[in-house]
Amino acid sequence: MERYHIPLIIYAPGGQIPTGNVKTLASQIDYALTLLGLLNWSYPNRFLGHDVLHIDPEEGHAIIGNYQKLGHIEEGELVILKPVDQSASYRYDFASEVTQDAQRNEESFEETISYYEVASYLYRHRIYRALTSREFKQYMQEEDNQKKSVTISNRLHSRFS
Repeated sequence: MERYHIPLIIYAPGGQIPTGNVKTLASQIDYALTLLGLLNWSYPNRFLGHDVLHIDPEEGHAIIGNYQKLGHIEEGELVILKPVDQSASYRYDFASEVTQDAQRNEESFEETISYYEVASYLYRHRIYRALTSREFKQYMQEEDNQKKSVTISNRLHSRFS
């Protein structure tokens, strides 16, 4: 696992972002959403990752890879996909940083394949694209409706509490 560990440092000398150390498992696909979340930007998107500061740490997972191998780790289960229909399964203990061979878990194996297949399919068929202006407007209307709903709910709650 050490070969896949890439530290992320966000430098904000003006103090716009609070200092801290995030322990949630994440990978490169989470970087953009996390950074934009730190900046309090809400916008429609088609990113495949998460804002790791706003998910339950138990939901964290990582998509990893190099030139020959692709992998996915979640809840300590690491599945590596190799060329020519080969794969390997491991159990990783984050506390001790020990990796052990494991029996192949079909559900984890299929989930790993699905992450790469979905991304490949969306890209190949040009489905993974920017939102249309119509989709953007629809998202913004839904966002406004949610904010209005929360505001009304907060008013009612404070009025009757």
